[in-house]
Amino acid sequence: MSKRIFVVSWILVLACVCVPSVFSGPGPVQSSADKLIVVQFNIAQQDMLTTCLATGTPIGGGVIITVEHLFKDDAELLAIGFAVKQPMDKVLTGCYTGGCSTIRFPMRLTKLGEEDDVAVLKADLRYVMNMMRNTPWTAREHRDIVALYALLVKGIPIATEELAIDDPVFFAGFPFGGPLVVDEGMFYTNSVDTLTCNGTAERGMSGGAMLNSKGAIVGFIANKLQGNGKNWVRGPAVRVVSKIR
Repeated sequence: MSKRIFVVSWILVLACVCVPSVFSGPGPVQSSADKLIVVQFNIAQQDMLTTCLATGTPIGGGVIITVEHLFKDDAELLAIGFAVKQPMDKVLTGCYTGGCSTIRFPMRLTKLGEEDDVAVLKADLRYVMNMMRNTPWTAREHRDIVALYALLVKGIPIATEELAIDDPVFFAGFPFGGPLVVDEGMFYTNSVDTLTCNGTAERGMSGGAMLNSKGAIVGFIANKLQGNGKNWVRGPAVRVVSKIR
């Protein structure tokens, strides 16, 4: 790549990170949800092979949050015969869908929560940067790679205000590895570092963001429950990230 093209790439990155768009676009919730990625990996044990899919939430600095149960004690994997009592080594792939392409990039698991259902992943920013450098700026996917690099560096904003009962909460993720879904619910209560909200989420949305009406992260989707004739979504509050980073 020439120096000129490299400069153009970094101008685009800085524009994505620092400058508000002059064009009309989606609201803050949808804008944040569009930054989520699919987390994908294969598990092979003896003669069994399966692909696992979940959602990852970028929070900046290349850090991506998902759920701990994806890597240990997954009930559905256990039910079909996989040994999941110990964390398993996995080659992780992040999948980001931009305006005209899907970009895949490597990640690694850096830490599992001991008390909370949360896991920390780290994207290979050097890999994404090299893709950006080696893709002609005139190529359709170049802008998507620049957008991916910018969102991995900046992340989705983290809420600074506490939720009040019945405040709207939005659940964003990729159910069953399919297209992005954003559902609305209401905050119900929090117990220590866990949020409980009235709403729905499906398998594959685990690790996705719970967002407030400003599009800021308040928590992460971990599981769904049913009780008292209602559907509930529960997961770690965003503040647990500081415990394991």
